[in-house]
Parts: sequence; structure tokens; C-alpha cells
Amino acid sequence: MDTILHFEKDKYIGKTRFGIKILREAVSLAIEEVAGIARGQKRAIKIIDDEVGFRVNISVVIEKGKTVADISYKVQESVINAIHQLVDKKVLAVNVTIAGVTNE
Repeated sequence: MDTILHFEKDKYIGKTRFGIKILREAVSLAIEEVAGIARGQKRAIKIIDDEVGFRVNISVVIEKGKTVADISYKVQESVINAIHQLVDKKVLAVNVTIAGVTNE
């Protein structure tokens, strides 16, 4: 569970708490937005919360005819952006495994 403390003009005004499940959902949505990712296919997402940042391991299925390197880079970029929109914590790695290719 991560906690974000909120301050306004050096005065504490409250906190926000969220679990890794929220990050996993955000990562899943970020992956879905990448062109070339097969829709409706199972994907595995594992997020490891180190003290210094997150390590993300993802397994996806891509559409036939797409370049593995391009899709992987776009997934990494999208995942990093999604995490940074939620928390101010470093993303140490986004490891992408292409688990398959679909004809659809």
C-alpha cells in the first residue's frame, strides 16, 4: 500500500492511500491503448515495488504483422506514463514478454 501526503502552503491537508492493484489496473489500461496489442487476450502483469521504484513485468499477445521491438517500446512508454500519472516514484524497468501472435 502506497501513501501520498498532501500539503498546501506547508500545511498538511490529508493523504491518499492505494494498493498495487490500482497500479496494475492502470498498467492494463495503458497496454490496451497501444496499437498492435491483441484485444481480448490474456496478459500477465506483475509489479514489484522496491523502495526506490517499480519494476514491471508484462506478458502480451500482439497482432500479426507488427514489429516486436516497436510494440515493446510503445508498451514500455505507455506503462511508464501511466504509473507517473498516479505516483511520483521511479519506474526502474518495464520488461515486456511477447507471449504470442494472433491473426486477428
